[in-house]
Amino acid sequence: MLEFLRQTIARDFEVDPQRLQGDARLQDFAIDSLGLIEIMFAVEERFGIVVPPERPDARTQIDTLGDLVRYLEHLVVTQHTSSDENPVS
Repeated sequence: MLEFLRQTIARDFEVDPQRLQGDARLQDFAIDSLGLIEIMFAVEERFGIVVPPERPDARTQIDTLGDLVRYLEHLVVTQHTSSDENPVS
């Protein structure tokens, strides 16, 4: 996930990938809420998940690249696990 986000952000926001470490603050790269939505669309397409329009927990902060990685990895695991448990007939 981290590598995919690095590539996506580097390409779409013209950021040096070397600067994209886990503690990098998204706002330092001019990634606003609209930019975050664009990233979410790319993640949905790549990983076959659906990112909810609102975070399920208002306490979930997405300020850094590491925060974003943890949030998206949780969604991937949760959605892929639940789809494996409930196969469509």
